[in-house]
Amino acid sequence: MTSALALSGLLVFGFRQRMKRNRIAREKQEEIYRREIEHKKKELTSQTLHLVQKNTFIQELMENLESLKSSPEKFKTKFRRMVMLLKRENASDKDWEIFKTHFSEVHNDFDQKLKTLYADITEKEIRLVAFLRMKLTNKEIAATLNVLPDSILKSKYRLKKKLGLDKETDLGSFLNTL
Repeated sequence: MTSALALSGLLVFGFRQRMKRNRIAREKQEEIYRREIEHKKKELTSQTLHLVQKNTFIQELMENLESLKSSPEKFKTKFRRMVMLLKRENASDKDWEIFKTHFSEVHNDFDQKLKTLYADITEKEIRLVAFLRMKLTNKEIAATLNVLPDSILKSKYRLKKKLGLDKETDLGSFLNTL
């Protein structure tokens, strides 16, 4: 009887030890996942800030080029070269693809879910949704997309219509619930 009791005690002790090891291993794995997600969020934020800074720079540069028009002797050669470089840089979607990859990793393929729910959503609207989901302001989004803030307001209005939302529904809150 005592040996059966001792054996059952050892089994219970062994079971508890195994449960404790499993819990510790699960907590370690969860911590690793939390760190990885935090790292991905930092990468995404960094990439977004890079885009904002790049597009702000381009905008300022273009304004400076416009002011260069007043001096015709320097204007022709410098202006053409600079505009060509700016167009080439601005036209590249390489930055957007990198951002999209980081965004998908952090937000669990949110763009794919959105495409599944709303098949007629365009790539530009997905960009807008990504920036809204990151809680960027209209001004920051405008600088990133190299457009006027009023254009962002119009785009948000059109997106709400496309998603079937009424005027009272907050677009950012809706997107965060998806």
